Amino acid sequence: MHKGWRFGSRRLAGNESGSFAVIAAVVSPLLVLAIGYSINVGQIFNVRSNLRAALDAAITSTARDITLGVIEPEQAEGRVKQWLEVNGDFRLSKADEIKLADFKIDTVAKTVESGAFVDVSLLFPVFGLPHTERVWTESGAIYSDKRVEVAMMLDITGSMAADKKAKTDKIGDLKLAASNAVKTMLDKQDPKNPRVRVSIVPYASGVNVGGLKDTLYAETSSSSNLPPVAGGSLLLAKTGSAALPSFSDYVSIVGTAFPRPDNCGTERKTKDGEPDLSSDGPDKVRTDKSGKQYFALVNRDDHMSGTGLNKCPAAQVVPLTTNSKTLQDSINAFEANGYTAGAIAIQWTYYMLSPGWRDVIKKASLGDGPSDHSSKKVSKVAILMTDGQFNTAFA
Repeated sequence: MHKGWRFGSRRLAGNESGSFAVIAAVVSPLLVLAIGYSINVGQIFNVRSNLRAALDAAITSTARDITLGVIEPEQAEGRVKQWLEVNGDFRLSKADEIKLADFKIDTVAKTVESGAFVDVSLLFPVFGLPHTERVWTESGAIYSDKRVEVAMMLDITGSMAADKKAKTDKIGDLKLAASNAVKTMLDKQDPKNPRVRVSIVPYASGVNVGGLKDTLYAETSSSSNLPPVAGGSLLLAKTGSAALPSFSDYVSIVGTAFPRPDNCGTERKTKDGEPDLSSDGPDKVRTDKSGKQYFALVNRDDHMSGTGLNKCPAAQVVPLTTNSKTLQDSINAFEANGYTAGAIAIQWTYYMLSPGWRDVIKKASLGDGPSDHSSKKVSKVAILMTDGQFNTAFA
């Protein structure tokens, strides 16, 4: 029995070896196919991912170029193709070229849309099955053919100063953010056909209006909240007439009679002594409670001492411009000091976007001034960069 048992065991072992050989012969090709299928799936996934990223970049970049006026809408398809050729990464597709499909630009909805595909030569072709796979994706973006006017109110007050103990540098962060914003908006547009203009309004206890200083009325503790009125003693003595003089004569007379200690502007005031929140230009004719006329100059409030934390910031307002260097030079020179007259900054930012200020900006040789309001042709944008609470007002 012992010999028979050993003989039976050898026969069983022999049968098992044969069975394993048969199983291996059946399973091995399936394993190879499974591995090959996994390789192909990974290849397709990578190509699709690369194609989607390339098409998204091509479409969004083209929409941006139309918005900035770098290209016209009819050039969009060629720009998308160019982007795909330069930026597409299709090393796993064995160099079959990318093709656009269903490209569409809608000049009414202001959209750019397209599909794209590439025929991929599979890394693991299977006998009897197609050796290529078509990979498809699509993308879209909105563009604008409007002119864009951006005014940035930038907090350069004392609380923005670098703090070594707290390891913060808010003014440094603001300068970097503002500089990057200017670069993004201005640097790549067509200089012959600019779509975007940018203004900056640095502020602390007031706003240094720089070249717009003639728009200010430097009130004193003994003077009215309103600029001098027609028929009043000052204008009557200077002009010999009860009529309101021309705007240029008016600002000359007022500027001489009420000399400015600096070029800081605060709030304009109504005839009731309240803050005037309108966007009217300073050459707008107003009437006081007695019906006498004056020009709507902006106040330089006498409560602003001009010293210490009430000192006028050195950084000046820059009206709308396409000159990136002018804006960057101003931003780079920012220094943090003073109280936070945020409401005054908002008011002056409003002025920089208001067509009511266009004439005085042009006469001061500070650019073409803001465009007329038009929802179809112009977008006006205000950006505020600050670390927090507004704590100063005069009116």
